[in-house]
Amino acid sequence: MVQLRIEGTGVRVEVSDTGPGIPDELHKGLFMRPMFSSAGGLAGGLGLVIVKRILQLHGSDIALLKRAEKGAVFSFRLA
Repeated sequence: MVQLRIEGTGVRVEVSDTGPGIPDELHKGLFMRPMFSSAGGLAGGLGLVIVKRILQLHGSDIALLKRAEKGAVFSFRLA
């Protein structure tokens, strides 16, 4: 689901889903470049890294919001 609301002179965008959510242990590296762990797994993803950088170039940022229900909510502001 995508929600938009006026915030000052811009718009707050929230993108949410109803999936299983993002485990707490992945929150720290969520917006970082992917790297291989010593266990052979991949930590992080490239998509959110790209989104974060595009928003930074436009003077904004993205955050993962805490949510009591299932799913994930990402929030950012567009001027």
